[in-house]
Amino acid sequence: MASVELPRAEMQAFLDAIRAAPDDRTARLAFADWLQDHDDPRAAWVRIDELWEWMAPDAADPTPRILAALLDPAHEQRHADLPYLLDDIGPAATPTLRAWLRESPDARFPLVYAYLEFARPPKLKPVRSLMKQIRTGTWYDVYEAIIDLRFHGPKAAPAVDLLLDLPKHDKWDEFANDYHRQNPFVSLLYHTFGAIGSAALKAVPELASNAWHCEAAFDALDKIKPDPILVIDHLNTDDYWEVLEGVGRAAALDQTKTRALVHAVKSHTGRVRHAAAEVLGDMGADAADAVPALVDVLLTNKEWDRETARGSIVHALQRIGEPARSALTVLRGALKTQGVLSDRKIEIGVALASLGVPAEGWAVIAEGLLALRPVVRATWLSAVAQVAAVCDEAVPYLFAALRDRLPALREAAAHQLNLLTIRGRLPEQRQLDWIEDLIEALREREPLIQWNIASALGQIGERNQPIENASSAATRAAVIDALLSLLQPPERKAKADDESVRFHAVVALEQWGKLPDRAATPLREYYAKHPGLNRGVQAIALIGPAPPG
Repeated sequence: MASVELPRAEMQAFLDAIRAAPDDRTARLAFADWLQDHDDPRAAWVRIDELWEWMAPDAADPTPRILAALLDPAHEQRHADLPYLLDDIGPAATPTLRAWLRESPDARFPLVYAYLEFARPPKLKPVRSLMKQIRTGTWYDVYEAIIDLRFHGPKAAPAVDLLLDLPKHDKWDEFANDYHRQNPFVSLLYHTFGAIGSAALKAVPELASNAWHCEAAFDALDKIKPDPILVIDHLNTDDYWEVLEGVGRAAALDQTKTRALVHAVKSHTGRVRHAAAEVLGDMGADAADAVPALVDVLLTNKEWDRETARGSIVHALQRIGEPARSALTVLRGALKTQGVLSDRKIEIGVALASLGVPAEGWAVIAEGLLALRPVVRATWLSAVAQVAAVCDEAVPYLFAALRDRLPALREAAAHQLNLLTIRGRLPEQRQLDWIEDLIEALREREPLIQWNIASALGQIGERNQPIENASSAATRAAVIDALLSLLQPPERKAKADDESVRFHAVVALEQWGKLPDRAATPLREYYAKHPGLNRGVQAIALIGPAPPG
């Protein structure tokens, strides 16, 4: 059940009803636990209301008692909620809180750090005094000074250079390995940059490149409002999902909607380019201005990510929709400038097929593939797979390549067929028709082909449960026998990938559902050699109990 925000009047009515109940504190807190287990926001109401009743004797200045209770194991049940009382007290609690922290910052900081960042003091020190405190103080002095600089807002601009130096400063070893200090320190630092606003423009590279604290960094960037291209140029590219988030947040800062994204597609490679194309596709027809740039990259890109870029750019053009059809004229014109052996023709064909003219696109793809040497053609089978959903000729072409004499072509075809089944893009109405060809490919002596085909068969089995046609029993038996044969030691000399073949065969057997008795012995032998694989329990359950002895 999701947490729900309830109005203040309803909160008060709920608390009045609780107070009217028998005065049983234990029962009330147990009820609060139950509410919390059900993600009900009223749990906090009950706890904090109980705390204020408990604090009634010290109503004039409850802060000392709150802080004392945080150190008292007898009040451990209250520890998580006590900082909320400090929040209710407001700035009046801050001087007492800070004095209490200074007595033992290492031990006490983790108890209140979640609240401390928002604890504004009644009176702020001047910016220059706070900068001196950062240069000469302890780690806690630094933390406190950053808080106060945050409340100064844009007036703290003179401190930006000093603050930027802190994350890489060897002086603060205390922050190196302690979650309670490191995480709040960086988060607070970034929130302070956000409070300073546009005067903290120098912080943009630091904010854009920090993937560990990306939420605080992006919140700060939203307030600084830099040129989104500056953000994109400094993104940390270690994780694709964080890149996608960063590109999306940068695009939200762009008043032109597409300028920064076009820059990312044209000037970057890899994850940044892919993410920018993804965001442009999400925009649909609103990204019409980006179509010329997308087509230009498709026709000119020579970078290492050419294959990935082709996929993401064509996918973006598809989702942009009708405005992207304006690219057809450009693509057809580009065909006339390509040489006979140009592999760029294939990319143009993929784009044509994806933009609503599949017959024309496939003719261009087939012509381009035919002109290439077979070993080079193998590297372009991903383009064939890319149009499998719109070109009826694509999958038969891959199966023909699977029977080719050249090992590189057979391996590439097996890999692309496996990817199509994993992504659910192998036309479902024909999947069972191709099983015989896949079983034949399993007899290939090359492990790379065998495990890709085994994986593809497993995906087909999982998507066709139960198989309902006249030959279902024979089909199932043929697939299971073919997969079981892969569990036998190969007649040839063992290869490094043989174990991968056996693993994918076992996974595929599971995906085909209930297995015959003849599968019991080879599967049990496999799992006896690989006791760490949890799949064994599930697979053997599909067969039934082991025979006596």
